[in-house]
Amino acid sequence: MRYRLLAVDLDHTLLRGLKGVSPGNREALARARAAGCRVVICTGRGRFSTLPVAEELELLDGPHLLFNGAAVFSTLRRAPEEVLLLEREAVERCLALADSAELGYSGFEDPRQGDAVRCAQPNEELRRWVEANPDRAAWVEGLGEVLARPLVAFLFWGTEAQVRELRDRLGDPSGVAPPRVATSKVLDSWVLELSAPGATKGVALSRLAGRLGVPREQVVAIGDAHPDICMIEYAGLGVAVGDGAPEVLAAADYVAPSCDDDAVAHVIERFILPGDGVA
Repeated sequence: MRYRLLAVDLDHTLLRGLKGVSPGNREALARARAAGCRVVICTGRGRFSTLPVAEELELLDGPHLLFNGAAVFSTLRRAPEEVLLLEREAVERCLALADSAELGYSGFEDPRQGDAVRCAQPNEELRRWVEANPDRAAWVEGLGEVLARPLVAFLFWGTEAQVRELRDRLGDPSGVAPPRVATSKVLDSWVLELSAPGATKGVALSRLAGRLGVPREQVVAIGDAHPDICMIEYAGLGVAVGDGAPEVLAAADYVAPSCDDDAVAHVIERFILPGDGVA
């Protein structure tokens, strides 16, 4: 099988913490591109925090899927061409179901307007994130100011137990994509993320592959966490990194080594490079 599109998650898949891209992964990605395989970044990050990685890999020109598929960038040099925005009413319905006195809130504005993130109701988990992102995060007086502008994502911040309890409480709310639990292992912070219906990595990757004329059988997707499951299930070859979440490993066609052991390079060497692929 000749694979023509490689969709790669960033955090805990290509990147380990703040270490950046390893030399092995960087070289393998360059070789995959030279062999004619298009590399697409598929991440929950926004443009601001994806840019340094894309610059390091010489991948500023995409297409790339950010905000877990809610924004499609043909190039990270400019604003996105496609954005799925949340409806304020849908967020407010979720807030009404949340026992959120101890949770922090953040809203990521429409990325066509910039990279600002408005934050309210500070707790330890959200404070750590704001301190790590001083160039774009701003505290506001209350929730109303967070919701006042069009948002591509709304996040509840807390401990793992708080976030998972909220996910169970919300169930499958109307007007949003299935809420996603995610973590920043570097900051020891957990979030429950709300995005617009259809804003998933799997749906976005399917649309993108169709536009590029790449059948799903020729798509490889690599990830480690719950938001990656839908793209792993979509791809012709869905790969989980070895230290990923158990449900991700269960969904994958193939389990690669851990992130620390250059999982992305391993997959490229085994399945993508000419002469090294497996039929």
